[in-house]
Amino acid sequence: DDNQYIEIIETARNELSELSTDLIDQTRTQSQDIDKIKLQLGLDSMTQLANHDRFLENLKHEMNRASRYKTPLSIIMADIDHFKSINDFFGHLAGDHALKCVSGQLKQMLRESDQIARYGGEEFAIILPMTEQADALKAAERLRQGIESMKLTYNNRTIAVTMSFGVAAMESDRAVDVEGLIRKADEALYEGKRTGRNKCCCYKKQDASPTGARSATVMVIDDEEVVLVTVTKMLERLGYAVNVARSGQEASDAFKKQTGKIDLV
Repeated sequence: DDNQYIEIIETARNELSELSTDLIDQTRTQSQDIDKIKLQLGLDSMTQLANHDRFLENLKHEMNRASRYKTPLSIIMADIDHFKSINDFFGHLAGDHALKCVSGQLKQMLRESDQIARYGGEEFAIILPMTEQADALKAAERLRQGIESMKLTYNNRTIAVTMSFGVAAMESDRAVDVEGLIRKADEALYEGKRTGRNKCCCYKKQDASPTGARSATVMVIDDEEVVLVTVTKMLERLGYAVNVARSGQEASDAFKKQTGKIDLV
């Protein structure tokens, strides 16, 4: 009869409503899971900071925004001094511990709007929106002092850690791209390393090289692949030609075959 028919329709409607709610909840949960996976893919597993690829994405986004709204933007490239010595003297587990402690200290000392990443190995990269170069240098100096004064121990052994920092900012003409800005900060970082380490340096525009001047050639010698790759990439970003060797014998053989000049080993 009509009452049974209406009751069947109401039951079906309620069941459909519950099914729709369940499907919506499942879809929302799956979406959240996907977001978590995307977040994890952008994080460095050891330090839980943004990884290299996520840093490049974030920097491109921030540079586009700074260009659009004509606002200042600076970046800092930072590197743990003599990190290989920490691994060699205290062990690789101590080196991992140092990386975690340093990353935590750096993140704690930054503003919420700043973005820090593990750029690779013992190198970190920091994006500072709405920040002029002079203020970025002050921030880098605060970070340097914070790391230098950090009490770091592993298995009851004290590990002294210092860092060098390179600072660069978007120029007024906004012509620099992501790689160019990183290269400038890298040059400033290299200057800090070259002049004693445990210091902060700002990028200084270099005079144009004479027409036809060749790039300096550097020979990098180390038996650890990660060191060779990291140092080679850094030197190439600075404009050097790089030859690599994994032992003294391999370097000697390379010197014998080398037709051009090697300026630095």
